[in-house]
Amino acid sequence: VKEKSRKGWVTYQTSPLKNFCTIKILPTRLEIHLKCNKDFVDERGITKYIKRTPAWTFDRVFTVNSQDSVEYAMYLIKQSYECICGK
Repeated sequence: VKEKSRKGWVTYQTSPLKNFCTIKILPTRLEIHLKCNKDFVDERGITKYIKRTPAWTFDRVFTVNSQDSVEYAMYLIKQSYECICGK
């Protein structure tokens, strides 16, 4: 996995065309965008569907407001990686 720093966010990818996660760094929280498929499971229901655009190709978004949410966020990011990049 490669980490690409952009202005205001960090993208994680396995190749230039295979992004699976972007983390936007906001003043009071992190906003995490994920790519996923039909096998993606969010038991807590914290992600929202978003529509892909030619410039922004992610399917779901959620926020992390506290350190207590980090473990579940990592679980969702790992799922996104497995959905998009294979297990």
